[in-house]
Amino acid sequence: MASSRSHLSRPSRRLKNEINVVPYIDVMLVLLVIFMVTAPMITPGLIELPTVGRASDVPVEPVEVQIQEDGSWAIRSRSAGSEFEDIPKDGLVDAVR
Repeated sequence: MASSRSHLSRPSRRLKNEINVVPYIDVMLVLLVIFMVTAPMITPGLIELPTVGRASDVPVEPVEVQIQEDGSWAIRSRSAGSEFEDIPKDGLVDAVR
């Protein structure tokens, strides 16, 4: 009977499912104080940025690409007012250049 009593008097231990965040908060507060103290001591230096000359304006010529119902492509230059010219699908990039 003595062995059954000792078993009953012992409290059961449960595992904690939670993370102890107190050390994390302590570390964050110490880092915050360090940054707040050192931030006013830092003197900003002058930064020499590179200068850029004026870029030349590239003339933009509008190009209109038309996809037909049958899947063929046609292209024309809007500034020239020309008619649509049929082009192969793999030649679109070369035609636009």
